[in-house]
Amino acid sequence: MTAFKQAWKITSRELCADRLMAVWTLIFLAYLAITTSFLVDAQLDRESFKNPVADCMLLALIPFLGFVFNRRSFKYLQEDSYTQMLAYLRLLPVGAKTVVASRIQQAIIAFLMNGAIYFVLMFLFVEPFRMIRSPGFYVAFALTWIGYGMIMSSLYMYVEFLVKGKTYFWLSLAIMGSSIIIAAIIRICGGNMILWTRDMSLAWGAASPAMWLSLAAGAAMMLLSSRLMLRKLIVRDLA
Repeated sequence: MTAFKQAWKITSRELCADRLMAVWTLIFLAYLAITTSFLVDAQLDRESFKNPVADCMLLALIPFLGFVFNRRSFKYLQEDSYTQMLAYLRLLPVGAKTVVASRIQQAIIAFLMNGAIYFVLMFLFVEPFRMIRSPGFYVAFALTWIGYGMIMSSLYMYVEFLVKGKTYFWLSLAIMGSSIIIAAIIRICGGNMILWTRDMSLAWGAASPAMWLSLAAGAAMMLLSSRLMLRKLIVRDLA
């Protein structure tokens, strides 16, 4: 419990450190939601043509809903801010377990807050979604994608904790680039993630197997990632 309380102190400080950044976060999320909404809307209007572009956008962007957008997030390449933060925390009387727990807390809170803003805006801007009168659909659609985001965000967190800023940049590009490959493979196989998620959410609502499997996989991936981060963080050279 002590580690959890210590982790929460770090988390609350990170969330409240830059109030102006909250405004920029809203603007950024609104821009992402509106941009992807046009692509999703176009896909739903022409279901016979399964366009991989909308899939690619969501596969690439959804994981970033698990990030707290602050000065450190935007300065990691220039200042290697993540490494500096870890070096600073190592000087404090907190253990590696507390540091990792705080990062998981931040990711969960970010997914809840950013995800709510992002998907509410998407549902408002995508006309076919506005016509659906099922709260269960909205919950299932959003949480299915957030579960996927948790899986991929775990990879980003693992890299964030264990490498320098420039290496993190290139590995992040590689992870994002995999979205193009995944979307292309799904399209070649005759599928479309947006249409599939919509159909599953409409058919099952909050009981959607896709939603529960996605969330379970996301939680399992975060747990695995936290254990690997803890093991590596203890011996990482932060000089």
